[in-house]
Amino acid sequence: MAHENIDKAIKVADDILAQIVIVREAEATILRGPHVDLEGYLKAVGHLKDAVGFFSSRENFTSKERFLNDVNVLLSKSSLMVEEEFKWLMTTYSKPIEGDLILGSPPKLRWASDGDAEADGRNSAHSEHPSKDLETAICGTPALIPSRILPLLHSIAQKLVQDGNQQSCYKIYRDARRSALEPSLRKLGVEKLSKDDVERMQSDALEAK
Repeated sequence: MAHENIDKAIKVADDILAQIVIVREAEATILRGPHVDLEGYLKAVGHLKDAVGFFSSRENFTSKERFLNDVNVLLSKSSLMVEEEFKWLMTTYSKPIEGDLILGSPPKLRWASDGDAEADGRNSAHSEHPSKDLETAICGTPALIPSRILPLLHSIAQKLVQDGNQQSCYKIYRDARRSALEPSLRKLGVEKLSKDDVERMQSDALEAK
């Protein structure tokens, strides 16, 4: 019986030490920030949350409250850093569309096939079967945000929503996209009108806008 109790105590101590090591490693990742390795950063946050659940159920761990407090402080810091990373990515990569893409000719159509021979064959058949050609054509449009950045934004947005920060996520996205949209609209001749401007305008001028 005594041996069993000793074995259990050793097992509990080993589990606690293992969790402490995981938390310390996660802490180092958190302090480096999400900009270095976003995927690793989010995994570290997950490890911290697991540690909270682990130590919350350990009544015999005398330093539980102090340890949980330290972990929760790290989690709060990580939430702020993730939010800042989302803001940085949105601000950096939300750029106005270039004027030639807005005011130039419509996007060119390209064939879905990549082979030159196949493309040549389809081009030669274009005059004979124009409707069939249009069905297999792809219209290229300008990218508002680089495709390589979208998975990062998606992961961070999910994290913000899971943490209950959906309002911050929405506000950051709205402000960043607005800052890029307004210059693009100005290039098209669309004016931004204030409430006073609208009230001063005559009804016929308002309709003309």
